[in-house]
Amino acid sequence: GFCLNRNLYFFLTVLTMSTEEGHSYPAVKEIKRLPAVPSGREQIAVRGEKSGIVKFEFHSCCADQKVLNLLLALKAIIRKQIPMMGPQYVVKVVFDKTHCNLILKRGDEVYGGMTFRPFPTRGFIEIVFCVIRADQKCRGYGTRLMNHLKEYCRKHKLYHMLTCADNTAVEYFKKNGFTERVTLPFEYYSKYVKDYSDTTLMECAIRDDLNYCQMGEFVKKMRCSVYDRMSTVKGSTILYPGPPKLKDGSASSLQKLQTTEVLQRLEWFAPSAADLKSLHQKLWNVMNGLADHKDAAVFNKPMDRKKYPQCYDGLVQDPIDFSVIKQRLKSGTYYLKAAIFSADVNRVFDNCNKCFTETSEVGQQLTTLKRHFRDLCNEHVPGLIKFKPVVTTTVVDEQPTSPTTETVAQIVGDGQANARDEDSSDSSNELLFAEED
Repeated sequence: GFCLNRNLYFFLTVLTMSTEEGHSYPAVKEIKRLPAVPSGREQIAVRGEKSGIVKFEFHSCCADQKVLNLLLALKAIIRKQIPMMGPQYVVKVVFDKTHCNLILKRGDEVYGGMTFRPFPTRGFIEIVFCVIRADQKCRGYGTRLMNHLKEYCRKHKLYHMLTCADNTAVEYFKKNGFTERVTLPFEYYSKYVKDYSDTTLMECAIRDDLNYCQMGEFVKKMRCSVYDRMSTVKGSTILYPGPPKLKDGSASSLQKLQTTEVLQRLEWFAPSAADLKSLHQKLWNVMNGLADHKDAAVFNKPMDRKKYPQCYDGLVQDPIDFSVIKQRLKSGTYYLKAAIFSADVNRVFDNCNKCFTETSEVGQQLTTLKRHFRDLCNEHVPGLIKFKPVVTTTVVDEQPTSPTTETVAQIVGDGQANARDEDSSDSSNELLFAEED
């Protein structure tokens, strides 16, 4: 139910690259101390909560006058922030005893809150309203409010949170761990969650081993741990100079910088310029031979939406075609290894398998194109493609005496013939791409 800061990925990448040896560039300076790590966007709300000024309270409708005043203030904020909701419906939900309200208040003033309905027997809650006063947004109150609700769900063993988010609230829920993929079985919530018009049903799964009210501290400690681990790696705190032709920092000087010079400065990551040029020549031979095949016309450009609507129904999450691969080859720096090129071609084939059957016209063209791709790789890039081994078992009756040389030759010849027949007839024999370190 939470997302780590994307900078962690960068830190781990730097940590991995700093362990590589072989670069000999002079150091500019040594970093003595790493910078302080920020603690998250809810820091303002956390400080106010620790000082006792900001409070988060759970209330349901009752006869207590103080509670009724808080619910009235929350109802007014909901009406102002969500004007399309009718006043009668808002009053009915907020003051319904089956619903619960999480109210955010600073002193005696209500800043916002959430209205939700728990379903204990079905293991989920439905968030109906989630509002923050317009003058108090972008201060971390919304994130803190959601974390308190997640902790409430964890303590009450309600491990799914559902909501119908409108277009303006989808990004907020995504930042707080909600996704459009609902893992809760449909029969559990189909008759209980109200479906509004122009909304998106979203879900957040709750983990039982996390304290969501301490999530900011948890992420802060994790990031500090990454910093500490980086400081133990040799050379991780050394800064290296940039390319010498970028002293003025202008865009024109960046355009003048040759690709080969960049690759020379990345010698611990990329191959030499000569090796890269040779590799790209081989890949161009494979790509041109593949694109010029008579059955490759449908793969040379994006699929026609009118002719093949099934390709745009969400089955293909990462579309690609041969024209995209050619553009990446023209860049000269995208395919640093042959395995990256083969992965892209393989993705074209995989996307086609998702949308077309083997007996369809495009499916038959795909089968022919796979075999042609295999032949091209064997010719220009030997070793790039491996095949599934074909195991042939020959049962020979036991004889009291050892077989003659002619008998052994006959058995081996029959086995090799069977293997060739199976390789040529079985169209489902997929290509396995060699992995390069």
